[in-house]
Amino acid sequence: QEVESSSRKRSSKPATTKIQAPTSRGNAWLKQSISALEEEQNILAEIKQKEAETKKAEENAKAREWVEKTLKATAVAKARADQLRFKEIDDQQKAEVWLKSVAKNNG
Repeated sequence: QEVESSSRKRSSKPATTKIQAPTSRGNAWLKQSISALEEEQNILAEIKQKEAETKKAEENAKAREWVEKTLKATAVAKARADQLRFKEIDDQQKAEVWLKSVAKNNG
């Protein structure tokens, strides 16, 4: 009976696993890994920021280019309109001179 009771006592205890405290080498590796991860996150953040700045610069360049093209097209259109208006005035003046000469000759 004594043997049975001692075996029961042993079996009634839960099995435990001893957790070892981290070693200094393990701590150093963990710190190094965390530092590397933080550095990588900083680099990725810088890359994202530079991409955003590049995109904004490209958009500004496109807007500037569009404004320049629009101003040039407006200047060309205005010059063409002035040219047509001056030709129209010139044609009108020539017509008036011709009409006066016809009226003078017929008059």
